Amino acid sequence: MNKTIGIFTTTRAEFGAYIPLIHAIDKVDELDYLLFVGGAHLLNEYGNTIDEIKNTGVKVTKVFDYLLNENTTHSIVKSCGQGLAKLASIFEEHKFDLTCFAGDRYELLPIALGSILYGKPIIHLYGGEVTEGVIDDQIRHMLTKSAHIHFSSCEPYAKNIKKMGEENWRVHSVGELVIDNVKNVKKIDKNKLFSKIGINPKNETVLLTYHPESLKPNSSPVKQLECIVKSLKNYEYQVVITAPNVEVGSNELLAYINKLVKVDSKFTFIPSLGIMRYYNLLPHCKFVIGNSSSGLLEAPYFKIPTINVGYRQKGRILHQSVINTECNENKISAAIKKTNSKIFKKVVRNMKFKFGNGRAAEQIVSVLKNIELGKKLLIKKLDFK
Repeated sequence: MNKTIGIFTTTRAEFGAYIPLIHAIDKVDELDYLLFVGGAHLLNEYGNTIDEIKNTGVKVTKVFDYLLNENTTHSIVKSCGQGLAKLASIFEEHKFDLTCFAGDRYELLPIALGSILYGKPIIHLYGGEVTEGVIDDQIRHMLTKSAHIHFSSCEPYAKNIKKMGEENWRVHSVGELVIDNVKNVKKIDKNKLFSKIGINPKNETVLLTYHPESLKPNSSPVKQLECIVKSLKNYEYQVVITAPNVEVGSNELLAYINKLVKVDSKFTFIPSLGIMRYYNLLPHCKFVIGNSSSGLLEAPYFKIPTINVGYRQKGRILHQSVINTECNENKISAAIKKTNSKIFKKVVRNMKFKFGNGRAAEQIVSVLKNIELGKKLLIKKLDFK
């Protein structure tokens, strides 16, 4: 039986994972997809990344715009309500057999609810992970319990999903789809790449992405980012900054970043580098810094050091290339010093990558081709064996 999968994307982070999956779906007769695009993809201040989606040649089925202009708790909750209303029309008007979404963002909760109410089995990518410093942790586990088919990035995360009572046959450890992208991305000449970004190919480069820590009370995301910036100012690096996610506090971060790049030429702000530029820039970076999950997933694949600041990613499986540090100038400086250590560089050079081999899309499609729709898939049972 042929199956159509409704794929939903609301941020640049998870869309990168969908590209190899969509290409793999295109190669088999048994599967088709519909792509629904919303959220931060439609915002200029976050790079208007729907243009990037269209430039990949992937067909967009429907756009759903629901985000309000403010990033307060009140406005985000209202945005989720608006999102659910927009999604009701999508579920009503478009025919697809399964729903697919990735990760742990709050925007996914209305999609999960719509899927449950419309009786559509849910494919969830990358459950079982842990991020203790943000609300994403709770949301990820809620999504896991709503889902019917699970694809994890490594075996320990697959075991976490099973410990939550998910039946073994529903859980598959396939690796990270972003690594499929990394292996297949078209190479860009360094000089052309740096010229396009607006930085000097002769200077050492650092990539900085910082998101708010939503579970840290009385914490100012701007003060935390300012601490990182002050630490970097002590070095001759040129720093490329990318935008934070749409969360409480992200507007303040954007305002600080825009002010910073106007007064200090060492810092360049590119809201979204896009997949092509991002994966081509990483190998040329001295290290990445901040608290983005990319520093824990993609950067280790390139054997690039990551300085992971604060508690947002606390609990994740880490490579030896990741240096955890508190948001403190002296400790960040010590971490920067460590990236230059010969011993550390040797450890990073020899470490093994933990999140698959770049064949995740192929494995996911193999499972989806063979899975049968019906009561067995849709009706979930708790299994704590």
